[in-house]
Amino acid sequence: MKRLHALSVWCVLGIMAVAAMSATGAEVEGAAPRSIVLSIYDTGFSLCNELRSVVVAKGENTLYFRPVPSRMDPASASLYLQAGADAPRVFEQQLRGVSDSLASLLREWQGHEVAVRFGGESVTGRILSVPREDVDAPLMLSGQEESIFALPLTDRIDSVRLARGENVSIEPVLQMRCVSEQDGPLNLRLVYTVDGINWSAFYRVILDEGGTEAFFNGGVSLENDSGGRFDRARVRLVETQKGGLPRPADIGSRDGGGGASAPAWRYAYGSEYPEFGRAVASAAAWKTFELPNPVTLAPGQIVHVSLLGSSKISASRFYVYDGVKLDRFDRNPRNDWNYGTAYHNVVDSYLEIANTEENGLGIELPRGLLTAYVQRPDGTVDVAGQGLIAGQESGGVIQVQLGPAKGLKGTRERTGYTEIVPLREYEETFEIRLENSSREEAEIRVVEHLYRWHRFEIVKADTEYVRAGERTIEFRPVIKPGGQRSIHYTVRYRW
Repeated sequence: MKRLHALSVWCVLGIMAVAAMSATGAEVEGAAPRSIVLSIYDTGFSLCNELRSVVVAKGENTLYFRPVPSRMDPASASLYLQAGADAPRVFEQQLRGVSDSLASLLREWQGHEVAVRFGGESVTGRILSVPREDVDAPLMLSGQEESIFALPLTDRIDSVRLARGENVSIEPVLQMRCVSEQDGPLNLRLVYTVDGINWSAFYRVILDEGGTEAFFNGGVSLENDSGGRFDRARVRLVETQKGGLPRPADIGSRDGGGGASAPAWRYAYGSEYPEFGRAVASAAAWKTFELPNPVTLAPGQIVHVSLLGSSKISASRFYVYDGVKLDRFDRNPRNDWNYGTAYHNVVDSYLEIANTEENGLGIELPRGLLTAYVQRPDGTVDVAGQGLIAGQESGGVIQVQLGPAKGLKGTRERTGYTEIVPLREYEETFEIRLENSSREEAEIRVVEHLYRWHRFEIVKADTEYVRAGERTIEFRPVIKPGGQRSIHYTVRYRW
């Protein structure tokens, strides 16, 4: 059986997709949603809250809710009353009318009378059975005077329609059988999960030539592939640990030699310990951002919503050389003499922006991709780099890694390793060499991780440094255009 796209089925057959099932008790059509709150998670699913009205009879009812998206999870659907008595008790529910093949469409109509146009002829009968897609068997119809028709499910079927004017819909419908303790109108909250709606935040920064001022704006892209329409929905963007974007340090190669693979683990700027891969994280809501205005999402549509208009802000750029390159082998950092001796040459460029009202911002920003541009004297712009904003609260400082800095290079070499007291005390000496072949002066933050043990002492250093963490020090030399600089220090570990 050849599978057809659902839209193709509707267009080619020119028929309605779902017949309302007869059931005991009252059959009730729910009203279209009056309001929608759509929480879009960064893990690929969304939670939809809809306010709907129904008029139920006391006792058993079959409720029909339409429109609903074809990719909703019918098992997740629940009914709640806005206030007052208990909501109707649902004891059976299913999503009907979602058909991606001729066989699945006809299976929806089993037991009903259809007219099939086949090879230029028309056959009318009640559907007795529909074969599975993977079985080479005919469609069985019961005609008049106890006649039986066996029609192969092939492309020779031109059209199918219900032979009687029955209550049908071309849209998916959520059917819920329930028992109500009261009769009359009810305002219900219909809650369900749905797949196929995604969001991503984007930011743009245009820096002036000096890199101290910039125009900053951003927004959110919403993609609706759920098979449903959401009119004037209140949209909440939900961040989770599980759906977090990769860390900036995980993007691209860090071997300095253009290799295709990055080290298995390494230090991210500002961290105390190296990380290996990504830990298993929670799918619960971590942060929630509500868009300022209602949004309409049509099926198959991508909508771009502005989060903040273009404003002039202060910005700064700085550079980081974190030269240690940890290998993939499981080593003992305490007394393996070769641990931490490999290095890379990459000096990373960072953009720093104060997220404050005084700087024209002061708002919460969802995590997303930032593209930085540099403006030329003639007004045109060049891409300066891209990096991730990992989510930013108001009042904090945005630091975005833009990628390798042009014209800056670092080298890290261990020049001494001495065993002072066997198995108890060791000294290591390092030389860090920096080169600036660019046309601008650059301050480079040289980060050194004291990874062998928490008991350490810097016994000698020819450049001033600061403690950047419990086991991290940082040098900040300034290198003139075309200049070079070397840093030497010795650390002693005791255990």
